[in-house]
Amino acid sequence: MRLLLFFYMFLPVLVMAKTDSIATKSFTYYRVGIDLFKPITGLFQQGNSSYEMQLDVNYSKSINLVTELGFGTAKTNNDYLNYSSNNTFLRLGVDHPFFTPDFLGDKDNAFIGLRYALSRVHRNPASITIYDPLWGPASSSIGSQNFMAHWIELTGGFRLEVKKNIFLGWNMRMKSLVNPNSVQKFPPPYLAGYGRGDRNTQVDFNLYLLYGLGKR
Repeated sequence: MRLLLFFYMFLPVLVMAKTDSIATKSFTYYRVGIDLFKPITGLFQQGNSSYEMQLDVNYSKSINLVTELGFGTAKTNNDYLNYSSNNTFLRLGVDHPFFTPDFLGDKDNAFIGLRYALSRVHRNPASITIYDPLWGPASSSIGSQNFMAHWIELTGGFRLEVKKNIFLGWNMRMKSLVNPNSVQKFPPPYLAGYGRGDRNTQVDFNLYLLYGLGKR
């Protein structure tokens, strides 16, 4: 249901792309960059880290094709649980610019976009301690686990060319897990590219520094 809703919301954009893709497809200008926000916030989240990069290319007047990838780690360490995890992820999607360029080569624009993401997650063995007032503490363990996480995203943001071919931009993202049951059997405290593993939906933010190359 969530997938159908997201694609229904984005259907007008896909129709627009179909009408002008033949006349305007170019693949002549690319932007590649890194997310600055996640490494900074990771400094204040002990045990959690995330690193992301983005590549986009103009496909038509109304569509940019986007690839995003990254990796990260997470750790839970308290009186009851002790385990760590890591994951890599890939997001594929499209962005639709809002405004018509003011002049030839103008790349400043706001946009709305859609993403599909998949991530390979590895959770290391977990140790569990149970405190009983009568018998005292008892320890147990759960073996390691590998699984795939899938989610969809609706995103929007802005890209500003601060100097020739150098861009700053931000993304706001609304995310929803496609397979929450698989993820939440023993959820990682943090999934790079998604957020908290125990939540079916997330709101996220990225701050990108990008470099562009190609014909204007």
